[in-house]
Amino acid sequence: MFVDTHCHLNIVVNKQPEAILLESDYHIIEQVVKQARQSGVEKIINVGTSVNESINSIEIAKRIEGVYATVGIHPCDTIDDAIGDAFKDIIKQFDRMVQDKEQNRIVAVGEVGLDFYHK
Repeated sequence: MFVDTHCHLNIVVNKQPEAILLESDYHIIEQVVKQARQSGVEKIINVGTSVNESINSIEIAKRIEGVYATVGIHPCDTIDDAIGDAFKDIIKQFDRMVQDKEQNRIVAVGEVGLDFYHK
């Protein structure tokens, strides 16, 4: 059995990670997950890099068996978001998501940390 530990299923169907998924997007994602299973990938961890992408990640995990979510904010996005109360609100949103981690099928917090690839 293989586990994909880092993917962005929402970006597969919508190249804009901040866009909230449409109902039709979930049908495409289900087909992608089905193809992955046929190739031996039994579990998929879909990674959130922002509030909206984390919401998408949770919703995908709730709808599709074998898919799990992470929630977080990508380090390259923290500069724009790290403005006082706005950043505190973002952290509160993540906190609420994680408090319901079982229901939201959250298995990790991430994407977070330091990214030295991008300047």
